[in-house]
Amino acid sequence: MLRNKHVHPISLRWQISVSYFVIIAISFTMLNMAVINILEQNYISSRKTTLVKQANIISVVSARYLQDANPYINNVISDFSDSLNARILILNHRGTVVVDSFNDINILNRTLNHQEVLAALKGESVSQQYYLPEGQWVMYSTAPITANGDIIGVVFISSSLKDIYDSISQVRDRLLVYSVFLAVAIALFSYFISGFVTKPIKDITDVIREMGRGHLRQKVEVSGSKEIIELGNAFNAMSQRVESLDKARSEFVANASHELKTPLSSIKVLAQSLVQDPNADIKVYKEFMYDIDSEIDRMNNVINDLLTLVQLDKDKPDITYTDVDLERLINEVLKVLRPLAAAKNIKLNYRCEEGVSIRGDAPKLKQMLINIIDNALKYTPEGGKVDVCLRKKDGEALIEVVDNGMGIPRADLPYIFDRFYRVDKARSRATGGTGLGLSIAQKIAYLHKGTINVESSEGEGTRFSIKLPLNMG
Repeated sequence: MLRNKHVHPISLRWQISVSYFVIIAISFTMLNMAVINILEQNYISSRKTTLVKQANIISVVSARYLQDANPYINNVISDFSDSLNARILILNHRGTVVVDSFNDINILNRTLNHQEVLAALKGESVSQQYYLPEGQWVMYSTAPITANGDIIGVVFISSSLKDIYDSISQVRDRLLVYSVFLAVAIALFSYFISGFVTKPIKDITDVIREMGRGHLRQKVEVSGSKEIIELGNAFNAMSQRVESLDKARSEFVANASHELKTPLSSIKVLAQSLVQDPNADIKVYKEFMYDIDSEIDRMNNVINDLLTLVQLDKDKPDITYTDVDLERLINEVLKVLRPLAAAKNIKLNYRCEEGVSIRGDAPKLKQMLINIIDNALKYTPEGGKVDVCLRKKDGEALIEVVDNGMGIPRADLPYIFDRFYRVDKARSRATGGTGLGLSIAQKIAYLHKGTINVESSEGEGTRFSIKLPLNMG
């Protein structure tokens, strides 16, 4: 199905106003129906009571006239008919009409078998409402006429209900006018009030548009209802997060560009030197080519670390969880790093508690440990020592890497896990570091629901503490 591209969605303000109007209109309609229904019931009940009462009065008055067949009964019934604005019939004990207040010869001497008449002949006073084919509501009321304990006739009153329904119709029309007026007034008021409700949302929308134009440092004024305040706070938190991510992205791109540009510049200088001096000594060529090879390795390390971070930053990183024996894993790591320690005459000590197992991705955990221990070896002077300890503590696996190297200045401690951050930039590049190793290690620990903490005193050494949840199964 094709959608009409020219159809514009209705604003929230109009939706609120229309919703209020519909709710109010339905409420007023139901209220009016209830009022009219109650009013009709009261009117009909009152008329029924009046007619039954009058029928009983007429039965008492007309009893002696009917018993004596006194023609004066016609005058009495006519007077009652005028006062009640109703038609009154007097029937004998057989149900035959003997007196009609309208003097209609077509009904005189006719026998009526209405249920009200039959009920009255049994001694009951009844009243019932009917809708005639002519389109008119009437009420029939009857009462027995008694003499000496015997039923000698029936009073039959036929009263039009037109006056009642005319009154009800007038009330209905007035209620309709008042309801429409109030509904429109309330709808206009709700439109005005909804402006206050939707203004914070409009403000957030305007700020989002500004962010879409690239102006990320945007905040909204938080006010209004609880939900709007929560929305505003959530948006401000998101805005701050987006700004932080954009800043981190910019810094990351700048740092990555710098890290790649430096070796490229070195390679270019070395290559140009060789090109400009074709008669250079073969030793110089070899030395320059060795330097170029080193710079290429450095670029390769940076690129590999960047790719690793990209993989770890995915919403669903490629991690395979298995049971990992940390004692065995650390032994594998130390086997790789012992030659580096031996080259600097560094004592690489290892103490472990047996049976420490976790659920994790062994290759990534191995990379994390290599990054941490290799970092300790790089910043420990010749003849120093690095201690690695594995044990259980408070339901967690605790891996501690302690060195007696140069330490980390207090001002640098909060930033050592930032990407491309180096405490000593010149020394870090000299050791071949990319500035990404600790960031990668921290990310791997986080993906295993673990943490890495660092304690250091400048000139005394550094302690890295890695905590990972134990495999309790």
